[in-house]
Amino acid sequence: MKSIFLFIGSLMLSGCYAYSSFQTAKTVEKGKWQGTASYSSNSFSNSGGSHLINGTIEAQLRTGLSEKSDIGLRYAYIDIDNDSKDYGMIAIEPKFMLVKDRFSLIAPLGMYVGQHVNEDESFHFSPGFIATYPFNKNFDASVSSRYMIFFDSDSDNLVALNLGFGVSTDIDKWAIRPEVGYLFNPGNDGHYFQWGIGLSFNP
Repeated sequence: MKSIFLFIGSLMLSGCYAYSSFQTAKTVEKGKWQGTASYSSNSFSNSGGSHLINGTIEAQLRTGLSEKSDIGLRYAYIDIDNDSKDYGMIAIEPKFMLVKDRFSLIAPLGMYVGQHVNEDESFHFSPGFIATYPFNKNFDASVSSRYMIFFDSDSDNLVALNLGFGVSTDIDKWAIRPEVGYLFNPGNDGHYFQWGIGLSFNP
């Protein structure tokens, strides 16, 4: 328990959370798959100012399960600024579409990995939603929110909000996805802010 308390404490101080989305409410068709690669920069702000915390490189792979559901595997490499203790995060992310291409529920289950991580105690569950408005075949916009629940009782739960866009010549095949994110603890001052860019493709 002491090791996970120290680890979560280091997460809070370093801000090394992976909370990007780079997804839409649309699910991948059954039997097909989708890949996404992205980079995000994360900073922390409070009354004392704002400073860069880390950069995150992510890869996602999703495949369709049914007409209204898919599942994804995500890996995030978190490069902490001025710290040699870099971390990773692995998550399995099911998605359930309630309104066709417009609104889905998500239920990611993840864990942090790394040399200084007690992996058995780093699990977290992040239920939430994604809402998307597809303007046309060249542009869409999505908002998402998750409530990050850490299984360790000494850890604070967090709220993540994301706003992202898709730009493409044919958004059903590929898209460039700029995104911003906001992460906060409802009981504490200060917040994390991230901006990022992703590339998704549907072979």
